[in-house]
Amino acid sequence: MELLVMRWRGPLRALAGARIDGYAQQMPVPSLTMVTGMLAAALGYRRGDPRIGALADALQFGVVVHQPGNPLVDFQT
Repeated sequence: MELLVMRWRGPLRALAGARIDGYAQQMPVPSLTMVTGMLAAALGYRRGDPRIGALADALQFGVVVHQPGNPLVDFQT
C-alpha cells in the first residue's frame, strides 16, 4: 500500500458541502472529491480528464483532526 501524507494548515479554510436553501453546509473534513481535485490539480490534470475518475476510484483516505476549527459566517458581495 502506498501512502501520501498531506498536512493542511492555515488561518481559514472553506470546505463547503451540499447547498440547502442556497446556503452551503460547512464540512469539518474534506470530501473524497475535494481531495481528488487537489491531487488531480497537482498532477496537472485538466477538468474533464478521464484520469480524474480513475484517481477517485483508486483513492482511499483518512483524516486526523488535531485542532478543530470554529465555524465562521462571512458576508461576500
